[in-house]
Amino acid sequence: MSLLRKSIFALGLLLTSVITPSGIVVADSNSELQDSIMGCKLQYSHDCTHLGFIYADGRGVTQDYAKAAEYFTKGCELNDSLSCGPLGHLYATGQGVTQDYAKAAEYFTKGCELNEGGSCGLLGHLYYDGRGVIQDYAKAAEYFLKGCELNNSISCGLLGYLYSSGQGITQDHIKAAEYLTKGCERNDRYSCGLLGYLYSRGQGVTQDHTKAAEYFTKGCERNDSYSCVNLGRYYFNGLGVTQDHIKAAEYFAKGCYLQDSMSCYISARLIEIFNDSENTTPIYERSCELKYAPACISLAKLYEHGQWVDQNDTKAAEYYAKGTELMTTEERQKFFSELLGRNKEVRSQQEELIQLQSEIEVLRAFNLDSEIGRNILQIQGNTN
Repeated sequence: MSLLRKSIFALGLLLTSVITPSGIVVADSNSELQDSIMGCKLQYSHDCTHLGFIYADGRGVTQDYAKAAEYFTKGCELNDSLSCGPLGHLYATGQGVTQDYAKAAEYFTKGCELNEGGSCGLLGHLYYDGRGVIQDYAKAAEYFLKGCELNNSISCGLLGYLYSSGQGITQDHIKAAEYLTKGCERNDRYSCGLLGYLYSRGQGVTQDHTKAAEYFTKGCERNDSYSCVNLGRYYFNGLGVTQDHIKAAEYFAKGCYLQDSMSCYISARLIEIFNDSENTTPIYERSCELKYAPACISLAKLYEHGQWVDQNDTKAAEYYAKGTELMTTEERQKFFSELLGRNKEVRSQQEELIQLQSEIEVLRAFNLDSEIGRNILQIQGNTN
């Protein structure tokens, strides 16, 4: 999955974190519910929106997306911007209504025109992906800019990504850093991770591993798997922080929990180094399921040699095939020459750690979630 899909979408995550207004209070009594129903009938848009959130969340009532759509529709028709975005979300996801990206775009457009930043960000996402509208990166950038100006943190991060990648706008790493900083300051975890990347590479900012580690920490604390795997790498190598293999292991483990495939693989390797009596097969299986080629190859070796599992040549062949299918020809050559060719002699723990340190740099090439070039609109498809 790629960074412009993971950094904003999960559409539901965006709606709950950005569109849901803090001023809306869920129903805590039947009388309050009835008051809101009456208010909506009397054309009070806020009450209609309130009811939409009550039914969408199932708070105090049976969750009912169809009823939520009904009330959000009325709220949006009454020009309550806080109804239009959630209604667009329901059409984009097909919850309570027939999935229809064109209608989603229609309601996001109205919400954005009513100056609701979350709707602008969601509309930008549709233009980026070409769903319900003709794909247009320039328009995506336009809506991300408006969303950011309306204090939507994720829009700021997405605009920063577009400036970094040069999609739809002239590539400008300085502007990328500017918008990613805004997003991170407004608590968008993906912005923090991408900003850490820019500081690690010195793109648009002076290279500063200490600052990179700070931003990776902020992102990881907010459950961004990309930030966690990079923070693990920083602690493992002592970049911008005091080297600490235990902390590195903790961050790789968190990255694995958040479904970062490389984190799972490295977690398994660290367990093998620090506790060779523990079965790492389940961790390699998880990494392989997440389509991380080196983990599939490691599983193949376990089945080939009967380590922790019953020896099974058929399964070994299946995992070797799956692993190699996930690599290009160049990657296969690099992997088998540099990783599988490592010294098999019994070595000290320190020697194993040095070996893993060199492996991590090779492995980064196989980690599709480890670089800013991944599409942030796609990696957020995994809800955390």
